[in-house]
Amino acid sequence: MVLVLYCWTLQPGVGGPEDTPKFQYLGYVLGTAHSPGYPLYTILTHAPALVPIGSLAWRINLFSAICGAVTVAFAWGCARELGASRIAATGAAVALGCGRYFWWNSILAEVYTLGTALLAAMIFFLLRWSRTRRDRDLHLAVACAALALGNHLTILAVAPAAILFTLLVDWRRVVRPRALVVNLAIGAAGLAQYLYIIVRTRQHAGFLEARAANLAELLPIVAARRFSDDVFTFSWTTLIGERVPDLLRHTLGELGWFGAAFVIAGLVLLTCRGWRRSVLVAGGAAGAFYLALNVSADVKGFLMPVFTLLWPAAALGIDALAACFRRFHYAPAGVAAVAAVLLPAGLVRANFGANDLSDRTATADYFNAIFAGLPPRTAFVAEDYTTDAIVTYEWIVHPDANRKVHRAVPPDPNLIGSLKESGVAVFAFRSGAGRLMAQGVDVTRVLVKGPELREVLDGFSPDHVIVVAAVNPGLPVSFAPQPGQSAAWRTAGNKRHHVLVARPERWDRAYIDSRNEAFALDIAQGDAPQPVGGTLPRGLHVEAGRERALVTVGGQEVVRAEPGIAVAVVAPDGSIAFRQARPPGVPLDVVLDVQQPELYEVGDPMPCTPLGDRAWRDITPLAGSSALMLRVDNYRPGTGSFVLYASSDLPFKPVLSPAPGSPPQDMKTHAYDLSDGGRRLELASDQRRDEVTSPLVPGEGRYAVRIAVSVPDGGAMAAGRLSFGTGVRQVVARGAADRPALPRAAACSAPSHPVIGEWTANSGEIWLGSGAAEFFGGGWRSADRDPASDRPQRWTADLRARVRVPVPLPQATRVQLTVDPAPGIAALALQVNGTVTPALALRPGWQDVEWTVPAPAWRAGVNDLWLVASGSMPAPGRAVHVRRIRLDQH
Repeated sequence: MVLVLYCWTLQPGVGGPEDTPKFQYLGYVLGTAHSPGYPLYTILTHAPALVPIGSLAWRINLFSAICGAVTVAFAWGCARELGASRIAATGAAVALGCGRYFWWNSILAEVYTLGTALLAAMIFFLLRWSRTRRDRDLHLAVACAALALGNHLTILAVAPAAILFTLLVDWRRVVRPRALVVNLAIGAAGLAQYLYIIVRTRQHAGFLEARAANLAELLPIVAARRFSDDVFTFSWTTLIGERVPDLLRHTLGELGWFGAAFVIAGLVLLTCRGWRRSVLVAGGAAGAFYLALNVSADVKGFLMPVFTLLWPAAALGIDALAACFRRFHYAPAGVAAVAAVLLPAGLVRANFGANDLSDRTATADYFNAIFAGLPPRTAFVAEDYTTDAIVTYEWIVHPDANRKVHRAVPPDPNLIGSLKESGVAVFAFRSGAGRLMAQGVDVTRVLVKGPELREVLDGFSPDHVIVVAAVNPGLPVSFAPQPGQSAAWRTAGNKRHHVLVARPERWDRAYIDSRNEAFALDIAQGDAPQPVGGTLPRGLHVEAGRERALVTVGGQEVVRAEPGIAVAVVAPDGSIAFRQARPPGVPLDVVLDVQQPELYEVGDPMPCTPLGDRAWRDITPLAGSSALMLRVDNYRPGTGSFVLYASSDLPFKPVLSPAPGSPPQDMKTHAYDLSDGGRRLELASDQRRDEVTSPLVPGEGRYAVRIAVSVPDGGAMAAGRLSFGTGVRQVVARGAADRPALPRAAACSAPSHPVIGEWTANSGEIWLGSGAAEFFGGGWRSADRDPASDRPQRWTADLRARVRVPVPLPQATRVQLTVDPAPGIAALALQVNGTVTPALALRPGWQDVEWTVPAPAWRAGVNDLWLVASGSMPAPGRAVHVRRIRLDQH
């Protein structure tokens, strides 16, 4: 039964926490993991890895599920050996399998369920030996322990209780020479599993995380000395005050209140009936708990032996409860049956949501799409432990990738430069991209495209509804049914504005309205248009406007494209199951989950000026894009510092944002209005105090700012992007690291990536979400998100807010905004490089406003665009809520 539950909720593809992605391929390639190497797990997962069913990750996840089910079976046997009834033993064993952590580790590739299966088998054979005194049972118990030793060292925490139990039961039989020799031989065979590491090392196998060519090199691996700093290092204060309460909380969460009560009752009964067996069960659980207390590692995994040992005792508690009802003339078997059903049922109800990974395909889809679209020769910069393991997994399961992918390339600009010169395309994820940016290398965000949109839409159940609004020459061919398509599909090919309503896999019964003029479809009462049938969510609005395709539900915008195709999938309860907007004329594939590790394409090195000798330098040429990348690389972990003076024709407020993967940074600024004589004297005084040898030139800008930046490197190179928010006339700077060496601190150019051309050839949008500091100057709050559409949005913090807009050419440009004014804000105007547009009246609520700004107002490169609101702000820091800033050049 638990195996069915595990298969139902099994994660279908690659992904998972920590070591899971590595274990999903390690058995296939017969590699080695980190200390202690896990030879048994690796060898046993080799066979299922070769079975051509499902994905490689699914097969290895299934191995964990089978081991979890085997654990449950042996736990049932342990409960029976302890004296529990069949019904109570079944309830306790199934409850073990339904605990949150046990269930979680049974549906992902991990070593823990193999360890618990061998542990439960060992306890079962020991309990049976205590009853039968047959040497075979004792030898089987020792064999299970010896095998477990090759899987995970947690078995050592239970070993003292197991040895003491055998001695207490019949020490003479245990120490008999023949039995002793056989058991020692079995134990030696268990240790011999680790010779696998020597064999694979000498065979020069790939994917060796643990390497040993001889016994001297093997011993530190088997002893896991690599993790010696993570074991038994807590003080008694920490153990008692923090660790014990934390682990007890985890244990109670696993057992539940009723399960914990049954466990306590069972342990009491076990001690009263046969204290030697309580030494084995309670003592083994205590040993495993003590190890988990003293290990700074995966608590969910290290507590697994504790749960495995405690639940069989709970079966005795269930029987005790049933016996209590005998005096009330209830049948004990019936009471036990009710408890045996309700206990695991309650755990399933509580844990199903957290452990149902059957639809967790985002990671697999994302990385499969990356590898499916790789150039002929590709390299990936080293990222983090888990991401690098996923890249390796994908490299293994894509046979054509074996000849073209370099994995875990160090973030060395010289090495990456040589790869690029040889024709290799280099990609990095967030942390690797941040390390490269910190070294002055340009990176560009890559949107990962997935399967065709039709394939994704047909994956939803028929009770969902697909809504499409399109401003596009014809409806997408991929949406059309097979060659007997209706006249409506053929007519749509000659029209530009379209509305389509359909259900998944029922495109032949789609409602289609195609026209040459703009129009909209409103479904207020929820009645589906024919021939779709059924009912739809109330308040569905589908608009194919002049240049806008829009879908709203209940007055909330869901998705829009300007122009292009807007697609939404609406669930029966009105929630949005899927949304996607695509420009016209592009393939209708899906942009995959942005919550996966962001992918960047690595570009060329940016111009940099070393500043680490604490000397002042004029770095104005680097700030042509109105931004700089400040980099620090201390000899030891510490904080680097920069002082800059910058001048501009316009008032400005710099913004500092850490590069991806860099720690938070600090910035202090002081502004000077140089039209004021006193301020000019103050600037001169401050520059003399800072010993500026190349001070700002008088007349180069009316406004100046002193900027002091602190960049902690945390033991690794770190960087921050300093955006000035406007064009600057002059910038002088100095840097300082912990040692006065030129390369240890530097300022690099930070080019702004274009906006125009990101949607269609002549249009684009300013990204309002996190990581968009390069676009926003003063007058803005941090980004938030619209809960209905999940779109990023921002409040202006003042009546005037600046946006830095990079455009390729000075052409007439339509600027469109979606805004929601705060009460008291009556109108909004734009100012582009000094050119002011007419103010437009605003009404309460979200609305679209637009202006056409003539070509002479623009300049090629970065432009200053101001939002100028009229009225009064009712609350500090909230004037106009902005959801969209779009530019279309004519």
